[in-house]
Amino acid sequence: MTILELPWPPAVLNPNARAHWAKKDKARKKYRGDCLILARQHNRQHKPVIPEGMIKIEIAFHPPRKGGRDVDNMLASIKSGLDSVAEAWGVDDSRFAFTLEMGEVVKFGAVLVKLP
Repeated sequence: MTILELPWPPAVLNPNARAHWAKKDKARKKYRGDCLILARQHNRQHKPVIPEGMIKIEIAFHPPRKGGRDVDNMLASIKSGLDSVAEAWGVDDSRFAFTLEMGEVVKFGAVLVKLP
């Protein structure tokens, strides 16, 4: 199992954010692009073996500061990042089965994705 570190998603990607659709779309595209670069670099270094059937992925959210966060909203916030992981692997993201947890606060925040 390897760990892919994705950046903390922009606040505007949270489902509860009240922002103009164009601002959300721009942030989503940038986040997806950034995550795609990281996922492809990770693939080159670790040569993942993609299992058949469901792919179990553990996700640990490490926020940039303390505060109440809803784990299911965090999952929605990183959807475009997970789409990048699926694209880099060449799989349909409907095969992903998630285990989610909130981790410790880290500077700038991070999303740790444990891959098989």
